[in-house]
Amino acid sequence: MTDRRKSVWRTAAALFLSAFALGCFWIVSNPQRPTPDAVLYEGIAANLAAGNGYSFDRAAPYRPEITRTPFVPALAAAVYMVIGRRPGAVLALNAVFVGLAVALGYLVALRLFDDDRAALVGAVMVILTPQVAGAANNVLTEAPAMLQVSLAAFLLLGWDDRKNGWTAPLHAALLGAVLASLVLNRTTFVFTTLVAGAYVVSRALAGRWRSPRAWLAAFVFCAALGAPVLAWSARNASLGLPFSPAPVGASASRVYDFGRYKEAVLDPDERLPRANHRYFAHWKRPMGPDELLALDRENREWLEKWLAAHPGRMWESAPARLLGLYSDFRISVWPPWPAGYDRVMWPILAWVSRVLWLLSLAGFLLSIRRPWARAIWLVPIATVSIVHVLTVCNPRYVAPLLPLLVPYGGVAMVAAWRLVRRPFLTARRGI
Repeated sequence: MTDRRKSVWRTAAALFLSAFALGCFWIVSNPQRPTPDAVLYEGIAANLAAGNGYSFDRAAPYRPEITRTPFVPALAAAVYMVIGRRPGAVLALNAVFVGLAVALGYLVALRLFDDDRAALVGAVMVILTPQVAGAANNVLTEAPAMLQVSLAAFLLLGWDDRKNGWTAPLHAALLGAVLASLVLNRTTFVFTTLVAGAYVVSRALAGRWRSPRAWLAAFVFCAALGAPVLAWSARNASLGLPFSPAPVGASASRVYDFGRYKEAVLDPDERLPRANHRYFAHWKRPMGPDELLALDRENREWLEKWLAAHPGRMWESAPARLLGLYSDFRISVWPPWPAGYDRVMWPILAWVSRVLWLLSLAGFLLSIRRPWARAIWLVPIATVSIVHVLTVCNPRYVAPLLPLLVPYGGVAMVAAWRLVRRPFLTARRGI
């Protein structure tokens, strides 16, 4: 191993430990109140571990749960089956995920930019981004999704180097499994996954149409990606949902999102339907599939009538909602300050989030001639943004991209430093 490679791995290890420690700090210093999503994920996990099936019911008959994706409950259930129902252990695992995501983001940045300083500055920016370390402190999808996104990018970058070797099927299987787990954690990444999948298969077969090894790698990848997603989609269809990995609630979530952007979407005297409030009371009063489907249907009917009565309103509100998608106003899910400070802190944090994304955009533009740097930034941003502008613009939904895309800001920061430093050094030489 060369000295540079040793240095890279030592730096990656130091970044992992720093991010892990900061995640643990958030867990201890900012314990979360019960929130709907976390309560649902943790309750389903407890039932899975106890052998009661994929259900949120607190007692028999343990009706099937249809409002949540399966990855986080299955992961937490695996922990519970080993050490008992200890949510704190799941939070510690989240801190590990955050640390790994930061380290992998650094390794990806090194390959994308071929600039040690930019990669390191970008990784430090990620560690200092509150939403990253703060993602560890609740049983939610963000921390695992950060690792899934960063690991998928890391494996994609290595695919061209391995697609012709004897390890190609293993690499393909791992990559397919990671992408499948991402879809079963955050279904809005399905289009990102389809683009990645098309790349993997096309590169495996490019110029090798008659090679059995190439077809084996493509088949293994498709099986590892498709089998879990199709199996979960079939399970959903058997319970009255569309044949899709997505849970119920698309209409209810869209209606709820109107409340988040009411100034840009709703008229001053408009109120959300009662069915919307009833649907989101599920975490307090568990409901079965039939009732949840009926409530989502009521939300869809209200939504269709509203859209017919306000033609063009959604497109008019798109700029405000798109801006909101990249304007995270929380430190983690529940802020570590009294509620009275929200009015002051939320606008400040929204601008902090916007500045981070603007720096990432600047780094993307500075790196745009590098094909992989261009693709790794543009594909997830485009696919995720399109999905959410058409549905729900909660800034939590882009949080998984932070460890992968904030390091682009390191390129912008280093370029700015070099630009400022040059005239300063020139002036010093002239003294």
